[in-house]
Amino acid sequence: AAWVLEKWRGWADSGGDIEAAFSRDFLLTIVTLYWATQTIASSMRDYVDNRWLAAELSLSDAVRVPTAVAVFHQFIDDGTPPREWAERLYTIRRWTPMPRGGHFPAAEQPDLLSRDIAAFFNDLPSKPPAAIRPVEVVASPIADLTGLALFSTCTARATQSLCH
Repeated sequence: AAWVLEKWRGWADSGGDIEAAFSRDFLLTIVTLYWATQTIASSMRDYVDNRWLAAELSLSDAVRVPTAVAVFHQFIDDGTPPREWAERLYTIRRWTPMPRGGHFPAAEQPDLLSRDIAAFFNDLPSKPPAAIRPVEVVASPIADLTGLALFSTCTARATQSLCH
């Protein structure tokens, strides 16, 4: 429990005061969910895999569907990751530096995040190119771009059902 709470304190836009950002009930719910579902190890796996087992990426790994990035960087000591890094592998259509928020934007700044996602979907063309017609929405993290909430969409039809 202490490790989880330390991450929520350190990675959130809390100024070091975890209870300024989250209620005790919320934090206890998070810890209880990890404990009851026995998922703490799987929640950490991506961090371990990316650090020690990261595959080399090439241009053939590029994601060609329209992609939006909401930059919640308040917990990054080294500043904001450059947009150019994301553009190497993703088709960036929207890049939004957020005024506040950290690693947990859905819990910290749900209004900012949801408005940005809705704006992204609303700005997409009503008919996607034939090459990206599968009916699915994909949310995927960018390796090594800490602090980014990345969302990719494969179809405007899914967009319409999400935003309208």
